[in-house]
Amino acid sequence: MELLGVLFLLILSIIILKLFIWFLKAGFFIITLPIKIIFAVIAAIVALILLPAIILPVMVAVVIPLIPFLLIGLGIILLIKYAT
Repeated sequence: MELLGVLFLLILSIIILKLFIWFLKAGFFIITLPIKIIFAVIAAIVALILLPAIILPVMVAVVIPLIPFLLIGLGIILLIKYAT
């Protein structure tokens, strides 16, 4: 009988401890939620600011090597158009 009582108290204490941990996690979540929102907004603003700094060099790195091909193609088109 004592063993069942100890086992019951152990299970009950584990359940109560889990409930306290859930409340503690919920409290931390509620406290940190505004901080997470603020940091997300700051990250979005920084990403929008840095986006041109990332896109422009990539576009330049892709477009500049294509310029000779574009000029050759334009020359061929103009040659065909004005040769006839």
